[in-house]
Amino acid sequence: MDHIRWLTRDDFNNSLVVLIHGWAGNLETWNWLIASIQSAQDEAPWSSYDACAFRYESTAARQPPLRPDLLHELDLLLLSPGIREKYDTVVLIGHSQGGVLGKLYIIDKVLHDQADQLKIDLVISICTPHHGPTWYLNWLLWVPRVLARIPFLEKRLPQQVIALGADSECLRDLRDYWRPPFVSRVPVEDTRTCHCLRSINIVGGRDRVVSARSAKGFPFDEVRYTPSRHEMASASSAIEQILLELLAHHNEPVDVLSQVRGWSTNVDLYLARFEPIVMDALRANFRQAQEESLALHARALLVSFLTDFLAKPMRKLPLERAIAEYVRRKAKRLDAVLN
Repeated sequence: MDHIRWLTRDDFNNSLVVLIHGWAGNLETWNWLIASIQSAQDEAPWSSYDACAFRYESTAARQPPLRPDLLHELDLLLLSPGIREKYDTVVLIGHSQGGVLGKLYIIDKVLHDQADQLKIDLVISICTPHHGPTWYLNWLLWVPRVLARIPFLEKRLPQQVIALGADSECLRDLRDYWRPPFVSRVPVEDTRTCHCLRSINIVGGRDRVVSARSAKGFPFDEVRYTPSRHEMASASSAIEQILLELLAHHNEPVDVLSQVRGWSTNVDLYLARFEPIVMDALRANFRQAQEESLALHARALLVSFLTDFLAKPMRKLPLERAIAEYVRRKAKRLDAVLN
């Protein structure tokens, strides 16, 4: 099964948004957001993010368990070379069970001393049952949870449904570990056993599946309220506005943007300052090219960087590293010209 669908990609973006649907969901869960992303992919904030949807089986007949199956599939996606090498920041947006899955993934990495593999620094959970569904749905889940204790029935029952029960192992782990010292809002020394990130939970005021208390999550989480229902097909514009605001300000490189705007008013000094750095990078990639040709391309790259960075800011990188990464990615397109 293909577990990823790309919604928008750009060679120069170093930030990724991953959408994770909930129980019995699929890509249609995100139709309202996909339309927004694709219609505004040249506008902030979407212009500076690549976006993809993680999809997994979740039907009445087929429900791979969250652990280990779905966590393994998500791990293969996020640690794949194409993603790990390209992105410096990853945002998970999960609906309902998708929010549980995203947080369990982070917890499992922390508990296995692998938190330093994570580039996830923002998790947004929409109508997520951190403490199980509403009381009457949780009561209904009691039957399959009891039957699951019978060995020959265990794998025949809906595994994902069972994992959403208030007393399930998955939700117990959320309660036990979604807190300091396992996760932190501030940078930490030991990045293997604790992960620094921001967590936002969106509560639906008209949600009849997940109560406000359950969707609010834990003290570590920040909370936003909307008048939305549980179903994403009826997602209100309020959720979209919250997402746009969070993404726009997430790791916003304010200082670097200020520097870029400042250099834009003094291009000659800017070229004199950074041209040697770009020339060294180009020489390393194009050993046979003439110096005059390299100099022309170095200046062209530096000028285009000023424009492109304002439209597609690269997060978590100081100015020199941003220029170097921009040149590295652009160099792939120059190969036919300079070699």
